[in-house]
Amino acid sequence: MSSPVGLPRPKNSKKTGGIRCGAARKEEKLKNLIKTIISSCSSVIDNQCEAVACYLNDRNFAGAIIHFVLLVLYLVFLSALVLGAVALAVRFWQWLVIPGILLLLIFKNAGEKPKDPLPPPPPEGIKEARARAEKNYQSLKQAAYILFGDLCQYLPGLVSPFSLAAVVAPVPFEITANLVAIYHFIIAKGESDVDVATVKEILEGVIGQRLTSHDLPISVNAVYTAQDGSTWPGIVVDGVYDIGSNFRIDLIITNEPAVVRIKSKAAAQLDGIVPENSVNDDPDF
Repeated sequence: MSSPVGLPRPKNSKKTGGIRCGAARKEEKLKNLIKTIISSCSSVIDNQCEAVACYLNDRNFAGAIIHFVLLVLYLVFLSALVLGAVALAVRFWQWLVIPGILLLLIFKNAGEKPKDPLPPPPPEGIKEARARAEKNYQSLKQAAYILFGDLCQYLPGLVSPFSLAAVVAPVPFEITANLVAIYHFIIAKGESDVDVATVKEILEGVIGQRLTSHDLPISVNAVYTAQDGSTWPGIVVDGVYDIGSNFRIDLIITNEPAVVRIKSKAAAQLDGIVPENSVNDDPDF
């Protein structure tokens, strides 16, 4: 079944917000990097100054001189490093533009999490198909209750449904990509060891009888004529599946998209691609 579609968002609101948040995060990263560099340099200078002060308090002039010299050398090194970088930038600035841009891009993209792919847009008409399915489900559920009762008369081992709730599947229906509504129902197997092919064959006959006599609580034609001239029952058994203690029976109300599905599924079964008694992989079933 399709998922509900959320309300539309204002145009460009998400994009603008994402750009602003991304720029703020990048600016914060740059500030943190500068703070880290300054903190590291200042901590070395502070340590040397404290060492000089401690040696002077202890009247250890040799130790104070050594740490003072180290402090001077460190300051000279930092000054030479900065001046050298500036001199190189002034002398070879034209060669530093491209590497600088590359480094800037790498820094901007570093640490960014990959964006989650956007969910695909729902197919056109999915809302309408879902609304029709919800409208038809109650009537088709009553029809399934009657049809399964008739089916049990031909297959005595099956458990005849005692109420409408007995035929309800965990997932009532689903909408395919081609906007075909497939309605799911269940019937208890009881002591029956009948195979799914027999269940499907007999149920199709029961459906034909009920549709011909117009004896079902659902407004569908007994025979549906497709655009290509082919005719089909108004309700079609899409599949019967053995799911343990129950059979799951899928029904379709025939329309043009359903006819396309019926034909393609029949062709696939003839080619051995889709076994008729295969069990749906959806764990909800």
